This record gives sequence, structure tokens and C-alpha cells, in this order.
Amino acid sequence: MIPEAYGGGGTDMVTQVLLQEELCYGDIAIGNLLTSSGFFAAPIERLGTEEQKRRWLTPLTTDDPPLTALAVTEPGFGSDAAGIRTRATRDGDSYVLSGQKTWISNAPYAQRFVIFATVDANARAKGITAFVVERDTPGLTIGKPMRKMVSVRSLMPRYFLMPYESQLPTGSVPKVRAFTA
Repeated sequence: MIPEAYGGGGTDMVTQVLLQEELCYGDIAIGNLLTSSGFFAAPIERLGTEEQKRRWLTPLTTDDPPLTALAVTEPGFGSDAAGIRTRATRDGDSYVLSGQKTWISNAPYAQRFVIFATVDANARAKGITAFVVERDTPGLTIGKPMRKMVSVRSLMPRYFLMPYESQLPTGSVPKVRAFTA
């Protein structure tokens, strides 16, 4: 859940788990839909700058919050974040992201995504960077629904540009604060 400083309830983990459990008891798809903003918010809350937290977390606490999604899983790699193949290549003041993600909850409806990509595949986990990507970013495409028991879709980005202001901090990229995944 979102911290109080950004307009959220600031609830503890036990309360969050109980809320998720109760919502999913009634309907797992609704329960996951309503609590999925936490997947988007967590890397921003933990790794983002103060300006990034205010920009991306505060809208999640409004009367009309944007739907969001987290994109880590890749075809053939599952959720092994250290083995990510999606690349982030610096191009002037932007990054070109190239790769595929799959099993992304809310992908067909999300307005914003946190997408994990590598800026240095040899560094494994220490080369991973997180990018906030708006749905209308050129080159971002959403794949067809995948058949499973709950409503999870496939996110298949091809090539798109990201300005610095949409990038979460990483130690692998100049002019940005450090973190490791």
C-alpha cells in the first residue's frame, strides 16, 4: 500500500494481506486488480527519488487512480530478474528499450508500467534498471490475452524511447543515484 506521505493509507503488511485475502475470496480477478498498484508502487517507493515518488505514487491515491502494472517476467526466463534479456540502451537523453515481457497482470488496461531492463547483462542483477513507461509510449505493444485461470495478459514491448525523468535510479547509468536490484 502507498505510504501516508504520498496520500496512501500507510497500512502495515498484515493489514494488506488480510485485505487482499478478503477481496480475492469474493473474486480473485477483482482482488488482484484492486491491489495490483502495489506491484507498480513498490519499486518506486523503495528505489525512486523524492520527486519520482510524488510524481508516480500520489496519483495512485486519488479518486480516479490509473491502473498500473509491473513487467519483469520474460518468455523462457520466468521471473528470474537477474537473467533479464530486455535491454535498455542509452541514446542521447533517452533510452531505447528492446525486448519482451509476458504474464503481465493488467497489461491490457494499465496506463503505466514499471518495466525492468538490463543496461549491462554481464553485471546480472547489478545491471538491472527500472523504467516507468506510459501506455502511449511509441513502440509499446500489448499482446493477445493468454489463457489462464485469472485475467493476466502479455506485454510485448518492441522498441521505445524513455526520457531520464521516467527512469528510476540505477548505479549503472551516469547522473542517476545508485541501487542494485
